[in-house]
Amino acid sequence: MQTTEAVAAGLGPSATDLAAVPVLDGWGCDLIATMVLSGRVSGHPNFAEIHGVRTSEAFLTDRRTWARTLSRWPVSRPPAGAPPAALQ
Repeated sequence: MQTTEAVAAGLGPSATDLAAVPVLDGWGCDLIATMVLSGRVSGHPNFAEIHGVRTSEAFLTDRRTWARTLSRWPVSRPPAGAPPAALQ
C-alpha cells in the first residue's frame, strides 16, 4: 500500500496520538545510510532456522558477540571473514 493510500485508509495517527508530540518545522525527507547486520539466524521467533536476514538498524555493538538493534539484542558469533579467536 502506498503512503497516500494508507493515510486515506485511516492508518495514520489519531488526534490523541498527536496531542503532545514535538513539532518539526521546515521539514523535508532525507535518505541516510545506516548499519544493519546480515547473516543466518537461529532461534528467532519469526524466521526458520538458518534463514538469511537483515536486522533493523544496529546502533550499538561490541563487534564480536552482541549488538543492539532497533528491536532486539542479537547475540552473534564471529563475523564473516573474521580470524579465529585465538588469532585476535
